[in-house]
Amino acid sequence: ESSKVDEAAPDADDGGWPGEDQLDRRVGRTASFEDGDGARPPTIDVEKLCALANDGLRVQERCDALVDGLREEANGCPPVAGPALSSVEAVKDQVGGDYAEMAVACCRAAAAAPFVDLRDAIFAPDSDNALFGDAWEADESNAAAADVALTTLDDYLRDFAAWLPEHLYARVCRAAFERLVAAYAGALLRSRRARPFRDGDQAAMLLLRDQNRILSYFLPKFTQDAALASANLREPAAVVAKTAVLRHLADVLSASPPGCLDDYVAENLYLDFGEDAPDAVSRILARHPGCHRKKAVLADARQAALAAINRLSADKGGDAPFRVPAEG
Repeated sequence: ESSKVDEAAPDADDGGWPGEDQLDRRVGRTASFEDGDGARPPTIDVEKLCALANDGLRVQERCDALVDGLREEANGCPPVAGPALSSVEAVKDQVGGDYAEMAVACCRAAAAAPFVDLRDAIFAPDSDNALFGDAWEADESNAAAADVALTTLDDYLRDFAAWLPEHLYARVCRAAFERLVAAYAGALLRSRRARPFRDGDQAAMLLLRDQNRILSYFLPKFTQDAALASANLREPAAVVAKTAVLRHLADVLSASPPGCLDDYVAENLYLDFGEDAPDAVSRILARHPGCHRKKAVLADARQAALAAINRLSADKGGDAPFRVPAEG
């Protein structure tokens, strides 16, 4: 008997795949895993990641069925009870938990897979559609970089929707959305050594344009797609809040006079970056033409961020959702 999960993706050890008329199979797609020793990282097909996640769920289901069967009389044998059943249940819980962790890890890796493609497409400084580069700043109407990102993500997510059960697909979709926002913010913060923007206000408007483009794709998905109900982003305000960091970065670029941050701007950065807020301010304003290499202006902006930390850390302390990335 075939389950719904079985129809979504093949077993990891099964050589057969759904027909190409059913799925747009992309054999070359791989997810990359970071290696700390500088060696070339290993790769794995994203189809296999989905298969492994599905296998993990099936193992859990079969373990549950096995233990349920032990509780019932069968073929003249009495049901298992007492310490023997407790021992089996403990093993089942351990095995099921391990496979659940594997499924979650596979989902995280699957959500990262599109960004292997996007690394060279928009996040590399020398790419044709590099974020926060000359082409991005000159592209006032088309939002080419955002469109490349969303087209790539949509391509992958369509496959994940076919290969994964709904609750895992929802997990992957939310992770990819959050990763895109974090990658956008990280790309700006990593670009401090690039030449200053021609106009701070214009750069802020372009950043807001890209935020709106991202929302135009993800907002209807999370609020209307029944398959994404378990992503817990059903309310429009919750989806918008996930992208708020982009608006907060734009507020820094559009501060008037340049580098003079209102309290709410500094406070929002603290809520986004925590103790990294002063470094975030310095990184952003390094691209502002009115602040570039102006030590006094940068020092004042950092002081505003530090003051926000002092005001808010006692009441709203905790882990911030974003970190300032290492300079590449």
